[in-house]
Amino acid sequence: MPTDTIRIAETDPQHPDAIKSLSAYYAELAARLEQGFDVTLSADPEADDMRPPRGTFLIAYRENEAVGCVGLKG
Repeated sequence: MPTDTIRIAETDPQHPDAIKSLSAYYAELAARLEQGFDVTLSADPEADDMRPPRGTFLIAYRENEAVGCVGLKG
C-alpha cells in the first residue's frame, strides 16, 4: 500500500484508536480556544449517539496509524 493512501474504517467510539484520536482533537481545541475546552461540558461526552443505528464513528488510517476521525450523531 502506498504511503499516501488513506483508509477509512467505521469504529466504535470507545476503541483505543478512537480515544487516542479524540484526545488529540480535544487537546488541539484546548490549545486553540482562549477559554480552553472541557469535553465533559459537551452534550454527549460518552458518544452513545455515534453508534449505529443513530450515528457512526469513522477513523482515517495511514499505514495502520490513526490520523483523523469524525463522529456523526443521529
